[in-house]
Amino acid sequence: NIHELQRRIMPLSDKNLRVVKAFHSKKYIFLEDFEAIGNEKTAYIITPKSILVVPLVVHDKAIGTISMSATTKKLNLCKRDIEMVLTFTEQVANALNNSALYLKLNNREKEISRALGELEKLQKVSNLVNRTLDLDEVFNVIVEELRKLYDFEAFALLLVNEATNTYKMRKFYTDMPMANTLLEDYHGEFLLDSEEGGRIASSILENQVYYFDDVRLKDINNSVNRKTVEKLGLRSVLIIPIEISGKVTGAINIINFSSSLNFSESDINSIKRFTAQIAQALHNSKLYEEINEQKRLLEEKDQFITFELKMAEKVQQSILSNDYSNIEDAEIFIKYEPMQMVGGDFYDITRISNNHLRVFIADMTGHGIQASLMTMLLKAEYEKLKKSIIASYELLRELNKSYIEHYSHLNVFFTAFIIDIYLSRNKIVYSSSGHHEIFLVKHNQKKIELLKSAGRLIGAIPDADFQQNDIVFEKGDKLVLFTDRMYEQFNTYNEIFGEERLYRYIQENTQLPAKELHHSVYNELKNFIGEAEINDDLLLITIDFK
Repeated sequence: NIHELQRRIMPLSDKNLRVVKAFHSKKYIFLEDFEAIGNEKTAYIITPKSILVVPLVVHDKAIGTISMSATTKKLNLCKRDIEMVLTFTEQVANALNNSALYLKLNNREKEISRALGELEKLQKVSNLVNRTLDLDEVFNVIVEELRKLYDFEAFALLLVNEATNTYKMRKFYTDMPMANTLLEDYHGEFLLDSEEGGRIASSILENQVYYFDDVRLKDINNSVNRKTVEKLGLRSVLIIPIEISGKVTGAINIINFSSSLNFSESDINSIKRFTAQIAQALHNSKLYEEINEQKRLLEEKDQFITFELKMAEKVQQSILSNDYSNIEDAEIFIKYEPMQMVGGDFYDITRISNNHLRVFIADMTGHGIQASLMTMLLKAEYEKLKKSIIASYELLRELNKSYIEHYSHLNVFFTAFIIDIYLSRNKIVYSSSGHHEIFLVKHNQKKIELLKSAGRLIGAIPDADFQQNDIVFEKGDKLVLFTDRMYEQFNTYNEIFGEERLYRYIQENTQLPAKELHHSVYNELKNFIGEAEINDDLLLITIDFK
C-alpha cells in the first residue's frame, strides 16, 4: 500500500484534498477524529483515525507537505506536541531546501566547468583556424575535441556543389572498420531537391537541425533514409547545417551505431559552436582559393601587359631618333629613362641639310601608356611638317593647329622646344611652346646661357603665336636639353632635386668634356634620389660642338 501511495500523483489543482489545502494555505491541518468527517475525498489508501498535515515552507514559499496519520487509534496531540512537530517540519523544509540548493549549485558548477572546458577547446580550434588554411587539419582537431566531449562513433562533413545542386561527403571519420565498409556507397554526389538527398538534403535546404536519439525504422517515411538506416544500423543521428555569411554550404553529420546518443539542447548548441569553426575554416579556405585564383589571373594579366609593354617599348624606341652618329661637327649623347617601360617624353634629331641640324624635344602631360600613345600621334604630325617648314616658330604654329584639329578631344597637351643648329654659321635658332629654358654651356667663359622663348602649350589655344630667338655658339660649347621631370625628382627625404641644383652642378663642371658632363649630370641626379624611385620620365640630351 505504501508503494502504491508513493506512485500516486496528486494534482495541486485538486483543492478538495487535505494535503493540497495545507500546501496552498501554508497552514497545518489536524483532524483528531477523521472518521467523524464522513465520506470526504481523501488521498489515503486506508481511512485513518486521525491525521496531521503540515506544509513545508521556506521563505514563505510552500515546497511540499508532511502528513502523519493514525490508523488504529486516535491521536491526542496537545498544542505543545503540534509545536514540536512544526519545529521538526521546519528543519525538514530547510534541509530539503539546502539539499535542492546544493544540487543546483553542484549542477551549476558542472555546467561552468563544462563550459570552460568547451571554451578552451574552442579557443584551440579558433587559433588553428586563424593560422592555417589546411582544412584537413582543422577537421581532425574538431572531431578529436568533440569526441572527447561526446564520444560518438562517426562524424561526416558534407559540402554543397552549387553548380550541380548536389552535396557530397568531403570528410568522414570513424574508428569502426565496419562503418567504412558500409559507407562505400555514400561517397558520390546526392541531389538536394530529390528523395535521394535524404534528411541531410532537408537540413541543408531548410537550414534546420535534425536530431534523432533513437532511430526507429517504423517511423521513417523516406525510402532513402530507411534504406540508409537499415544498411548502416544507425541508432542515433545529429545533422547540423553549416552556414557561411547567411548561406548554407553544407552540413555535419554525427552518427552512432551501437548505442543511442543522449544529446541535450545544451550539447547541441555546443556542437553548433564547433560547427561554426568548421564554417570559418571553409570560408578561409574558399577565400584562399579565390585569392589564389585572382593572383593567377593577375599574373597572367601582368605577363600579358608586360609583353604588350615590351612591344610598346620597342615601337616607341623605333620612333625616337637614333641616326645621328654621322654628324661631323657635333657629338650627341642621349639618356632617356621612362618611369615605366614607355613614357611621354619625345625627341627627334633630323639633318635638314648638310649644315642644318634640327632638334625637337617634347613632354606630354602624364606618363606611361597613355602618354606614350600620344607621342606616337605627335610623331606622325611632326613628321609631316619637320622638313617642309624652315622657321621654327612657324613649325610650332602649324603643329599646334594640326594637333588641335585632330586630337583636341583627347584633352592632352605637351610642351615642346625646337632648336635649329646651323653648323657652318655657328648659330642656333630656337622656339618654345611652354617648355622651360635649355642650357648653352659656354666652354671658354665657363658660364651658362639660358635659352628661353615665349609660347603656349601645344593643344591649348588654336591660334597661338610663338616667338623665335637666336644665339651664336663656339666650338667647345655644349648644349644641354632636358624635360622638366629631370629636376622634379624627389629623394627618400621628400626633397626635390630642383632646377637650381641642376644649374649649379652644370655651372661647376663646365670644363668637363660633353660625354663626361652628360654622364655626371645623370649620376648626380641618381645619387640624389638614392633608393627612391623616379616619379616621372627622364630625358637628357647633351650636344657637343666640336
